[in-house]
Amino acid sequence: MSTPLQTTDDAVDRVRRALEEQFQSMASADQAIRQIRNEVLYGFRAYAGTTFTTKLQDWTTRYEEVQRAYREFHDRLGQGHALINRRHDEAVQLAAAFNPGSEVAIALSGQ
Repeated sequence: MSTPLQTTDDAVDRVRRALEEQFQSMASADQAIRQIRNEVLYGFRAYAGTTFTTKLQDWTTRYEEVQRAYREFHDRLGQGHALINRRHDEAVQLAAAFNPGSEVAIALSGQ
């Protein structure tokens, strides 16, 4: 038996806010790495410096992919929660349309 879906606006909002805080931390880390890469790129003219900046550029590219995935998750979480809320509201409206003695209400109640 599966657990029914349970969600609250507050819980989803907390997760989305935590993700938004993470975005800020990620942006700071990305900026720091780019600054280090630029300092090495323009301050060191040696093979080791070139290798290091190439590795940092690779890291930056992959980190951008992670940031995009976080943003996509954040956006889809909000969209999914909004959809769940709309469908719940529709279900409540449909349920309200049946009177307690109707065949549909009896069938849904399992009597």
